[in-house]
Amino acid sequence: MRYQIFLSSPKRWLFTLIRSFFGLVPAGAMLSLATLSASPIEQSFELQPGWNAIFLEVVPVDTDPAVALAGIPYESVWTREEPLSSVDFIQDQDEAAWNDPEWLVHFPADNPGARVASLFTIRGPRPYLIQIRGNVPVRWTVRGTPSPRYPDWTAAAYNLRGFPIDPSQPPSFEDFFRGRAAHHDPANGDLEPIYRMNAAGAWIPVDPSDPIGPGEAYWAYANASSGFVAPLEMTLEDSEGLDFGLTLRESIVRFRNNGLESATLLVSVVSGDPTGLARWNLDGDAGTTGWPVLSEPWVRALDVGAQGLLRLAPRRQTFSEADYGAVLQVLDGRGTRLWLPVSAQRTAVGALRRASNHGDSHPHAGLWVGVANVNAVAEVHSEEPGRTTDAQSAFPLRVLLHMDASGQGRLLKEVIQLWEDGTYREGDDGFRAEDEPGRHVLLSDYENAEAFTGVTLRDGVPVGRRLSSIGYDFDGGSRNALDLEGDIGTGLRLNGTLTLGSNHPTHPYRHRFHPDHDNLDVRFEAFKEEAFPITRRIEFEFDDDAAASGSPPDYGYGVLGGVYHESIEGIHHRPIRVAGRFRLIRVSDIGELNPEPRSVAR
Repeated sequence: MRYQIFLSSPKRWLFTLIRSFFGLVPAGAMLSLATLSASPIEQSFELQPGWNAIFLEVVPVDTDPAVALAGIPYESVWTREEPLSSVDFIQDQDEAAWNDPEWLVHFPADNPGARVASLFTIRGPRPYLIQIRGNVPVRWTVRGTPSPRYPDWTAAAYNLRGFPIDPSQPPSFEDFFRGRAAHHDPANGDLEPIYRMNAAGAWIPVDPSDPIGPGEAYWAYANASSGFVAPLEMTLEDSEGLDFGLTLRESIVRFRNNGLESATLLVSVVSGDPTGLARWNLDGDAGTTGWPVLSEPWVRALDVGAQGLLRLAPRRQTFSEADYGAVLQVLDGRGTRLWLPVSAQRTAVGALRRASNHGDSHPHAGLWVGVANVNAVAEVHSEEPGRTTDAQSAFPLRVLLHMDASGQGRLLKEVIQLWEDGTYREGDDGFRAEDEPGRHVLLSDYENAEAFTGVTLRDGVPVGRRLSSIGYDFDGGSRNALDLEGDIGTGLRLNGTLTLGSNHPTHPYRHRFHPDHDNLDVRFEAFKEEAFPITRRIEFEFDDDAAASGSPPDYGYGVLGGVYHESIEGIHHRPIRVAGRFRLIRVSDIGELNPEPRSVAR
């Protein structure tokens, strides 16, 4: 059997690796994996006339057997129902009965057995037995997404299984299963029986020194229950793969070398845009940290029993579309190859419009929360009173910014997140149908707050999530927000002016119990300005510090930062200027502030 792999990377280089193996059946005479950028991989089999025992590693784009097998002259397709019983397997596949409840079977439409078929979906990773008509080999290519979810082994039974094998260096059965008590007889250390299908469609025992065929299915005996997949163990937070969704910023993949020899772990992107993913890098010797792009393979040496952690994050600002997909290949240098599907989303234009109820959509619409660390101040008595110099320590100012879908930025003092239930109507079938879906809302004006419900529980009572900042106070009118000029985004600026009148409740000089600071005349009756109005001119200058050490991988999409400037007038006869750096995180993509409740709108 000759085996080929075709992988296309963003650099558009192509390599072909061909190797001959002995002892492998003609059933899976060729298995190739071809990838398309940001698309599922393709797994191909060379199916011989008669019976073929294959191991499908992908979930087809269309799982309907008739669609997945379109153009293939098959007589029947079989797979074992899970969980297995302890009965012996069928050595002659022609003796299998279509009505055996332990088998799922599919027939083509022109076969009378199609009426009683029990196999309705083709999914991987799963073994299949395929019977091919005629007398010439056919090539079957399946396009789909790999799944890292493998079933457990049934104890004291033969299990129909395939294995995640690196075709460039397939291990022997002995090396692959050595040290696994459920697959090695603990009494004598011998490999438990394993059978493979020969060219005549009969199952024959393998020699422990035979190499395992990638894409090939076997009957393997387990003397005890087992979750064994391969000597390299991969643990995910979600058993189906890495799905970052719209909001998840990072996830950790854990690897453990459960083999009896040291391994070299190599993880690389083989499908999809590698610039869409970043990995955490900690250089203990240099004392540096960062999130380099996963364009180069991640390599880690693992001793026996050692664990390796791969911390991954999506770079949503690089996504060319709303949905991102990639496939990672994991090799251990000892014959194991695992697949890791990755998916993530960024807010699409349509989603922004739905969330904001606006016709426009700003790419950075939503609520941004962060901190401006003021660490420089101008010395007003110096020769350069407008130049800021470093201070001894930083003064943090919490910042709440909202950008609506039309591009209007606002500075907020406080905001609360609430929920509004959807509305329903009677459908054409007489059943209740959704008219308008429920939605989260952001309020800085609490006048209509009672029309909404909470989003979290406190002492068993639904309440809203409230964010506030004590660093800014102003008369924001009925909306309790300060309109800003400019725009948000790398290379842009947002600026605004807030004023504390001499009689403002939070004016730092005003004091009702001090006669020189109460803004009253000597009779404490008429207004007399004693506290000067204070004007704060603030500016957020956004820059690109994505290359900075420790900068988050989604900088420019979910994280923005830059230089904070503020000029304060009214405290000194000269303006006092301060500066520092700020970092903002988008915590919500809701592009509308203080929406009118649907009950009021009607």
